[in-house]
Parts: sequence; C-alpha cells; structure tokens
Amino acid sequence: MPNKYNEAQISLRDYFAGLAMQAIIANPSLDTLAPSDVSSDAYNQADAMLAERTKAIPQESIDWSKAPEWAIAHAVDSDFTAAWFDVEPELVDGKWYVGKGGKRAQSAPNFNYQGAPENSLIMRGAE
Repeated sequence: MPNKYNEAQISLRDYFAGLAMQAIIANPSLDTLAPSDVSSDAYNQADAMLAERTKAIPQESIDWSKAPEWAIAHAVDSDFTAAWFDVEPELVDGKWYVGKGGKRAQSAPNFNYQGAPENSLIMRGAE
C-alpha cells in the first residue's frame, strides 16, 4: 500500500519534530503527556534545532594558527567538511567553490561547526 504522505511534503521542521516526538514518547517519565502536548513540545524542539542551524560560526572559534599562510578564508560545506581558501569562495548547492584564479586548499578542521553552510564563511582579519 502506498504511503499517503509524499516525502517531498515533509519539511526539515517536520523531520526534526518527528525525531523529537520519538524521544518524548520513549521517555517513561513523560507518558502522562496529552498527545497535543507531545506534538507541541516536539515542534518547539524542532524550532529550537532550526534556530541553532542559523547561527553563524563564531569568529573566535577559527584558529588561524592552523591555517596555511596563504589562506584568507575558511568555510564549512553542508556535509560539515571544511576548507581554507586563497580567495573568497562562493556557496553553490551547499558546497563552497572558488572561481578563476583561486584554488581550494587542503582540507581544514571544521572547528565543531554544526550550522548551515551559508553562515560558515569567515575571512581572515574579520576576527
């Protein structure tokens, strides 16, 4: 029997809420919660998770002493891999790229960044 819910209709918020709901339901100390409270709490948790993703990487968390001398930028891709760049990169489909004349350097530590890639670009000297 086909699933009546199309996967394309499930947002990241819905996905996070589903994960949170599973954790809430699995907690025996919360088994007296009404279903509407479980749903509300799950979406509150999902909203908090989405808000956390929008936070930019703190400038002070980049340890430029680990960067190659030529590196002027650091950024983290959507898969949480990071790189040092010799020019300011451009974000395309969750990955950072450089145009003509630039090169993507050796990989870099991601400094435990877990947010969205569009908030991860740090330029040397901006710290």
